[in-house]
Amino acid sequence: MRVGRQELAIGASRIFEPREGANARTAFDMARVIVDRPTGWSGGLFAGYAIRESKASFDDATNHDYRLYGATASRRLGEGSTAPKLELLYANTDRMGVAFDTGLAGRDERDTFSVRLDGRVAPWDYDVEGVIQRGDFRGLDIEAWYVSATVGRTFSHPWGPRVALRFDAASGDDDRTDGKLNTYNQLYVPPISLRTDFGVSNLVTIQPQVTFRPLPKTTVGLLTAGLWRQSKEDGVYLLSGLPLRSGVEGDSAYVGWRYATFASYAVNPFTTVTGVANYTRAGDFLKESGAKDQSYVGLIVGVKF
Repeated sequence: MRVGRQELAIGASRIFEPREGANARTAFDMARVIVDRPTGWSGGLFAGYAIRESKASFDDATNHDYRLYGATASRRLGEGSTAPKLELLYANTDRMGVAFDTGLAGRDERDTFSVRLDGRVAPWDYDVEGVIQRGDFRGLDIEAWYVSATVGRTFSHPWGPRVALRFDAASGDDDRTDGKLNTYNQLYVPPISLRTDFGVSNLVTIQPQVTFRPLPKTTVGLLTAGLWRQSKEDGVYLLSGLPLRSGVEGDSAYVGWRYATFASYAVNPFTTVTGVANYTRAGDFLKESGAKDQSYVGLIVGVKF
């Protein structure tokens, strides 16, 4: 049992991620029961509150306007570490003051159900996850979804090159007048493509990726990503979940195209230095909404103990 302020990462961290490398990490005041078995089912329970982040406080306060609880379960579907692993997640979140592009801010209470399967058939690896959300937002019925899949191949070479293709699609609201909210609530999602701005809500993304290790302690990655809106009635969202551009600001589904790279060096078992750079060429929708091309460069030093 783990009780107190803690970070939460489950599975591939598509729903709950500490946001490694971001400027504001995420944590919770919660209690967790964790069952870890070498064979059969593992899993656990969790319940608690999010943290209300404050620039003026090192010890942030508990956010009693954001409650959550849930359960996890997982097991290998066969023998050995490369056998497929099935992971199940249920989370209930209840948050005040949530804002989407299609309406005023209000209370968002929803159930999130996730099924994930990952495994390896050398030299191939795969990771597929599907998420469904149901609930209520200011009297609107929530019907939202998210799917993510990655397939990769590692080649026999001293640099260990891996080529992969990742696909993500998350629902956006289809009709502002139908009494439903279809926008996927990304909760604590990692960035859609190599850090920075975009979250997954109402985005369809295709990302070819290449990673390799030219030196034993150095990992280099290259990727490119095409970004489209899933629904033209909805906008695009920040990593925080807030709307970045409203759907009414443009007619095109094409958001943009991103080129990105990173290089990570393990100084020792506890310290890692990572450089990140990306360039996003604004697509038709961003141009229609008044945005321009974007560039981002970051240096991240991670220390674990």
